[in-house]
Order: sequence, then structure tokens, then C-alpha cells
Amino acid sequence: MSGFFISFAQMLFRPFLLIALPFTMLLHAGMAQEGPPSSTRKMKKRTRELEKTKQQQQQEQIDISADLKAQHRSNQSKAVRKRMKKNQKKAARHNDGRREFFGVRWWRSFTVSLQKWFKKGGKG
Repeated sequence: MSGFFISFAQMLFRPFLLIALPFTMLLHAGMAQEGPPSSTRKMKKRTRELEKTKQQQQQEQIDISADLKAQHRSNQSKAVRKRMKKNQKKAARHNDGRREFFGVRWWRSFTVSLQKWFKKGGKG
């Protein structure tokens, strides 16, 4: 009778081993690949420090470029500075997608039509 219970227990335990044993191996292998637990507080502090240094470097880069632009402007004559300012405004307008003032566009088309009219000999 005791042999019956042993074989019955083995019969119940065998599927458990077939299912549970591979999972325990996977869990053990997964834990082995992880490193020692790291402190999240230290990691957060380190990332904050890195972000702070990155922002400082960006700010220094901006300051240097602003100084270089100011130096470049001071090297130019007054007429060139005025022309640079005019072109800068024109470029900003173009980049914003805005058209020129309608009077400017109208005057340009009017002068072009007058030039064509006078080149053809009076009739157009």
C-alpha cells in the first residue's frame, strides 16, 4: 500500500517538476544578469548634475556667439550696419511667410510695366 502512495505522489509531483523547474532556471538567469542594486537617489543626483553642466555649456555658447555678433557689427561701417539691419528684417519677414507691403508690390509691378511700355516704343 505504501508503494501505491509513493507512485501516486511521484505521479502528481512529476508534472510540477516539468513545469516549475524551467521557470526557476529562467528566474535565476534573469537575476544573474542584473547588476548590484544601485541607489536611485545617487542616479537622480548625477543626472541633475549632468543636466546643469549641459545647460551651463549651452549658456556659455550662446554668450560667446552674442559677443561675436556684436564684435562683427562694430567692425562694419554705418551704411553696412543699416543694410544688414534691413536685410535681417527682410529675411525675418520672408521666414515668417508674410508678403511685402501692398504698395511696394504695386509700385514694383507698375514700374516694370512702364519699362516694358517705353521699351516697345509707346504702345503696349
